[in-house]
Amino acid sequence: MDRKKLIEVRKASTRNFLVAYGLLKELAQGNVDDVAVDTTPEENAAAREECARLVRPFDDDVAAGQVRALSGVKEITYALVARKWNDRSWLVIPFSSFSEPAMDTELKLKIDGGLGLRVVQLWNARSLLTETIAKSWLVCTLSDEDVADVVSAWQWSVGSGELSDGQLARTGMPIMRRDDPRIAYEDEALANFAELDAADLAANERWSMIDLVRHRIGECRWGAFRSSPVFEKGYALAAASVAEPVSANCNVDGLDGTVHVRYSPADGHLMLRVHDSDGNRSPALDGWGVFGKDATLLGTIEGATFAYEFKDGFDGVLALVDEEGNVHPLQGGAEAP
Repeated sequence: MDRKKLIEVRKASTRNFLVAYGLLKELAQGNVDDVAVDTTPEENAAAREECARLVRPFDDDVAAGQVRALSGVKEITYALVARKWNDRSWLVIPFSSFSEPAMDTELKLKIDGGLGLRVVQLWNARSLLTETIAKSWLVCTLSDEDVADVVSAWQWSVGSGELSDGQLARTGMPIMRRDDPRIAYEDEALANFAELDAADLAANERWSMIDLVRHRIGECRWGAFRSSPVFEKGYALAAASVAEPVSANCNVDGLDGTVHVRYSPADGHLMLRVHDSDGNRSPALDGWGVFGKDATLLGTIEGATFAYEFKDGFDGVLALVDEEGNVHPLQGGAEAP
């Protein structure tokens, strides 16, 4: 295809996108009369229960080439799991909800996957943890050839590699003006991912904390991950788990106050509450990790509180880890009412 014809094909794609995008914006601004339907609380509860019954469980077996319907986004969004990013994450390339590429960094697939599955947003690619992607639904799987087509185009979009004429003909024209309506389209697509990205970032931070703690354990700092003294009196030797209820106030290095620990073996429920020296709730340890046996992250302290339910008994191994990765064992353990 000669260059002049190639440019005309790309211009036509962008024009078609702008027409569709403009029509969608007009429809969104239309006046629609509110329809009020009176329902009882019982009817609402029944409707929620029926909706929950119809929701298919997530498909948690993640692999390259899968196209998935994501959860945690504001609108129905599909994404291609393009390839492994590292041991814990994947390169994920979202699809546009439009049928034509908006710009040069969007690529129309060689196959027609149907509405919402025709164009990939190379510019909107991101890495997501396996645990994040696993909370989604498998829609279909692309062929190796089609995945390679998308990945090579993405590599070009980040400055590595070249597009073939065939690929270039399936892109739009670049954005050249600040008042281009496609900028608003990009902003809306990014906002759609805000909640999912925040959850994935939080999970990445938890993994960073776990890695740091495990590294410190590798430096022979095992002592912090023995059973905490506050739980030792309640041990049942045969079961190797805490057998009696525990309620105690513990000290933690650097805290001007105490951590109230309460554990109930009847239901496996563990509760930590952080108090200052006057006995008031304190956010001093908010964001700290709570680790159990083998440096397993149980969760983080938020709002001066941490709660966890052990399904198979609790062995008494518990330590707190600050945001720099320093390990703080629970000390003391004066009995509390």
